[in-house]
Amino acid sequence: MSYLKSEWIYGVHAVLASLSNPSRVAEELLITAETKNRIEKRMNRTLNEKKLRSQPVIRMVSKKRFNEIFAPGTVHQGIALKTKKSKEINFKKFIASIVNKKKVIIVALDHVLDPRNVGAIIRTSAAFGVDAIIQTKDHSPKNSPELIKAAAGGIELLHLFSVVNLANTLRQLKDLDFWCIGMSVDKGKRIADFNIPNRLVLVAGSEGKGLRNLTQKNCDVLINIPLEKKIGSLNVSVATGIFLHEVKGKDFG
Repeated sequence: MSYLKSEWIYGVHAVLASLSNPSRVAEELLITAETKNRIEKRMNRTLNEKKLRSQPVIRMVSKKRFNEIFAPGTVHQGIALKTKKSKEINFKKFIASIVNKKKVIIVALDHVLDPRNVGAIIRTSAAFGVDAIIQTKDHSPKNSPELIKAAAGGIELLHLFSVVNLANTLRQLKDLDFWCIGMSVDKGKRIADFNIPNRLVLVAGSEGKGLRNLTQKNCDVLINIPLEKKIGSLNVSVATGIFLHEVKGKDFG
């Protein structure tokens, strides 16, 4: 099995989820005494799981040393894991794996750049059973520790793909009987009035600008969330969560 290069992951939820992921190799775990005392039972339960691919070298580190290792302002919660993950299946293989699957949810991100927003969307998507997230290769945040922490373990539970041309990808998915649903501030149908299809791609636009024109043209329909006039729009991660909740609330899956 081939692996990606090693990376640091920090934060309690992100680290424990990474340790539980059988596709990851855990190399080194840094932890403060305070954090160890707080989560020791949960951590030991995770480390003793049969599916754990490897046991990391555990090093006790002072909070001062933690702050020296990681960038100023890093919210590490006194725990960090050096790990490497097996290479993700490519998008073509993913498509092949869902050809005969009746109900599929994919979230597509059109130039969403903030790693905290993307991380929050990943976390929410994992909670609602999304199969994959697609983002634009050149206009998306890197898979950084900050993003992984914001995802709070969700990144271990779904596929994350980067594509060169989102419009082409949407057309490809439409050929496989997916409905591409664009999230809009004020255009299209109200989400409560829309019948949710079994195979859907929920397309979210960038912070501030929303969906690009070409992306909108490749959506089958635009839907919106009715808001009070005093509030012009919602944060993209909050809006995505509301849309996904509505999808699940209509007995999808």
